[in-house]
Amino acid sequence: MSPVLPLLALCAVFGAVLLYRENARKQDSIHAHLKKHVPRLAAYASFQRAVPLHRLVDVYRALEVLAEADAGSVRIESMHGEPLSLILRDTFWQPGNVKVRAPASVARQVGPDESRFFPSDGFHVFRAAGHEEPFIARLKADIYKNQIELEIGSASREAAESLLDRVLEIASERSIYREHSLEITFESEIRDEYGDVERGSFVDLRFLPRFAVSDDEIVLDDDLRQTVEGTLVDFHQRRETLRALGLPARRGVLLYGPPGTGKTHLCKYLAHALDGVTTIVATGRALLHARSICQTARMLQP
Repeated sequence: MSPVLPLLALCAVFGAVLLYRENARKQDSIHAHLKKHVPRLAAYASFQRAVPLHRLVDVYRALEVLAEADAGSVRIESMHGEPLSLILRDTFWQPGNVKVRAPASVARQVGPDESRFFPSDGFHVFRAAGHEEPFIARLKADIYKNQIELEIGSASREAAESLLDRVLEIASERSIYREHSLEITFESEIRDEYGDVERGSFVDLRFLPRFAVSDDEIVLDDDLRQTVEGTLVDFHQRRETLRALGLPARRGVLLYGPPGTGKTHLCKYLAHALDGVTTIVATGRALLHARSICQTARMLQP
């Protein structure tokens, strides 16, 4: 018998094994899982927004709200280094990134005394009202950049941009930070021994205990008390009436004076007296990040 025949047989077996493994890999790939639910996956493109990491819980819950509105929605928790644009094309930087694999977990506060773990990467496939084709929504947390990537896969740029806006709108409306006392903190970047940045600087939010300063604990002369009550407390209680009449419903107050005169104590009293407001405390180096402070205040107003 020719020695070539066993060699050909061995090559055929080896080729069959490789073909089987390749087919198994494709069947278990994230691309294949998405294609089961999105037949026109090849026509999809990716659109994204970068959001600070402290909004992870808000955006995660916003996607849940939208997905739950579709009885046929699907969630896939899987971790991949590639952006959604490459996953849609079944293109991966590393062979190990192809398969569906469990993501790492990220711990975040969800209240003053409660924390939860959230997946660092995951996909939702769902249909939204007014759209025939499903959307792919991916939420990926990057703890090194201290941000999250919200990616939407769709055949329509306009529809994807609209959904991105809607997700962030719901995240703001239903934010876990609303009506709580918060502290804005600043974390400096961390560098290794060679001077390379291991983690960049970032701004974060931390829950504080609710301030409980009653009216009896505030010492003010009659004129100043009347000013505080009329300018702030009464104004806040009539906000909705003012809005209904088309009148401005915003008001800012600057407290000034030497240390020890009660400015901080008065702020704590107001935080306690004004129902339904979010209190933001910024001190020290966090004050250097006025833009982040104002963006957070605008998102959580009143």
